[in-house]
Order: sequence, then structure tokens, then C-alpha cells
Amino acid sequence: MTEITRRQLLTGATLAAGHELVMRSGTLRATAHISNCYGANIGPNMSASRVAYLAKCNLAIGGLWFDYNNRDNVLKTSANIRRIREINPDFRLVDYTSAPDAPTTTKNLPADAWLRYSDGAVVAGWPGSSMLNLANSDVVEWVAQHSIRHVRELGLDGVFLDSLDAEFDDWEINLFGKKRLNFQSNGRGKFNDFQWLSDTWRKAKLAIAKRVRDLIGSSALLLANQPGKETAPYLNGVLLEDWVDYFFNGKITFDQLLSDCNWWLSHSRTPAITTLSCSSGLVPPYNAWKLPAAEQSTLLTEGKSKLPRMRFGLAVALMVGSNYSYDLNTRWRGQHWWYPEYDVDLGKPSASYSKRRDGVWQRRFARGLVLANPTGSTVDVYLPTVLRNVSTGKSGSSFKIDANDGMILVS
Repeated sequence: MTEITRRQLLTGATLAAGHELVMRSGTLRATAHISNCYGANIGPNMSASRVAYLAKCNLAIGGLWFDYNNRDNVLKTSANIRRIREINPDFRLVDYTSAPDAPTTTKNLPADAWLRYSDGAVVAGWPGSSMLNLANSDVVEWVAQHSIRHVRELGLDGVFLDSLDAEFDDWEINLFGKKRLNFQSNGRGKFNDFQWLSDTWRKAKLAIAKRVRDLIGSSALLLANQPGKETAPYLNGVLLEDWVDYFFNGKITFDQLLSDCNWWLSHSRTPAITTLSCSSGLVPPYNAWKLPAAEQSTLLTEGKSKLPRMRFGLAVALMVGSNYSYDLNTRWRGQHWWYPEYDVDLGKPSASYSKRRDGVWQRRFARGLVLANPTGSTVDVYLPTVLRNVSTGKSGSSFKIDANDGMILVS
């Protein structure tokens, strides 16, 4: 997971025509490819509504919740995964592992596994986790082995590696405004040398990607969150977490947003599955799911109602041919939100995405048109034919599209 203020800017890619969304069965997917990030809640006890929701998704990243040491739990969870796939044979599920940290309660770690301050204290990371000592090759091997531990037993499609950035994860250590302190490594390096830290962590994360690919073989999926480009030969794609938010916040341009999506779709292994992530723009407290029920409900209701943000991100994903995820915030991902726009059957793309004279971007499909307005102001869009706005139900040959909003029009 990442804070919204932290990103790894991918540069140097060229814009492309956009990709087509092909399902595992080999047929073209006409509706949006939806990913659930971290919130699938797959386990031994699943309601029919949860199964039905996940069966509408194309990809679930993590979200497995059950006692791995309980054989009955394992069998029931496997059965529920089969239930989802019976409804949607194209549903993919990848197990979650964070590359630079682990739950503080993790056992059976190698010696010298934790990153420590100069006074010997373990370095805390994301709430509930501690930072791993990636300068230790035994820890690198442990991360790789840990990531694949349930893939075969549960019949998962592969692995997702979080925080595979080509750098040291100082953002995670500084989550709560802590000052960067000197580190110790028990003789394995100079942890007070930040350049050494960045170089060592970059090499370690590349080694993790290589090792996981060796362990799972060529046909399983390997996805990652915001990795360095040097990992692309080993990956099927990435989670561009909060990339749409970065555009909204002025951290990247719209051209960069398109370019980053296209680079990973073009350079990843087949099948190439990259998820473009957008959040509501709300910033809840950490562990917001522990808030009183009434406060949770208010927060989630407001987040779900940010329809222009949802539509804008969806329009971009449809234009470039990526998966899409919209949820509350990086601090609380994976809500089971579903919108009518997700079900629209646009048919096969009939043209590449392009920029109109009015500044709006578009992509044509056999049965409709997708628009995204990154201009910063409302635009009147004039069309040669009458189409229907699936969000409002209104038909016409001209539409007003607000700044930072998206629109799906069908014939």
C-alpha cells in the first residue's frame, strides 16, 4: 500500500492506440474489467451476495481471510473460490505479499530479518507491520517463498507483490512524520547511507521478482504495485495505485497517466493485466474500519457517491484497455461497490483513443463512445449521431461533460 503523497513516476513511454480486454477463455470482454484490491474477503464463510459480487470482477488482489493452519478452513475456502469460478470462469485471484514489510507478529523468519534502528529497535512500517531487512539474502528468499505458499494448495492464479518500488521504502517509515534515523544492519552494510539503502533495496526487489517468477513458473500470474521498470520481464502487469488521484492532485499530467498505463500494458508478459486505480479523494483515518458503525456508513456513503471521479477513471481504463478499481482510499481499499457503468456492453474497440479538438479524449467502440475530460472546465461535446448517456439515460447528439468527469455513450 502507498500513501497518496508518494509515487514512482514512470517516464519515457509513448502513447499507444489502446489495448483490447481479452478474457482467459479467449473471447473479447465488452464490458469493463473490474479489479478488487485487498478487499475481496474470501474465506470459509461467504454469503451468496459476496460470491455474486466477486463473480462480476475480473481480478481480486489479495483479500484472503481464513486460518491457513485449519484444514477445514482451507477446504471451505477452496470450495468458495470454485463457486466464484463456476459463475465466472475468467475470474482471477492472486495472493498478496508485501515485499518490504511483514506483520509484526510474523513467526519463523530468518535470523536478522527485521530492519532496526541504531538502538536496536525494530523499524515500524504500515500500521501493524514492521520493516524487513532486505539487505539479508535469506530474507529475500523468505519473501519469495512466503509469497507462493498458498498458490498451488488453493488453486490461485498467482502472486501480487506490494511495494516493489525500485527504491528504499522511506515513505513507509515516515508515515507518521518520523524523522529518518540511522539504521544498523549487524555488519551487513551501512544503513545510514541512504544511497546504499536505495541501491540495495532496488536490487533486492528485482531479485524477489526474479525468484518468484522462477518458483511459480511461466504460466502463473505475477503482478506488483508500482514496481521499477526493470521488473517488467517477470511481471504480467502492475497496480497503478492511485494514479488517477495523482492526476487530480496535479502530480502527473493526463498524457503521463495514459503513457504509464500503456507502457505496462505493452511491456508486461502475456496475459498483460494492469489495473488503473482511482479513489474517492476522501482521506479516512488509519484503521477506519474500526470506527463506530455510523461513522463508517457516513464515510463509505460519501466515498461511493463521488461519481465524476469514478466515471473519469473508468473512462481512462476503457480507453487504454486496462483493468479498473475504484474505492475509498489507500488506507481502506476494496469496497464492494458496483456501478451501472461497469455493465455496459460497448462491443469491440473500433478505433484508438485520441484527443478531440475540444480537448476531450475519446475512444470509439462498436456500440458506443467513451469520453474523458481532463481540461479543467466544462466542455460541450458535439457528435455526428444520437447516442445515449448511460449515467443519465438522456439521448442526444451533444452533451456537456464537466471537468475531470467521464462519460459512456451507447447507440
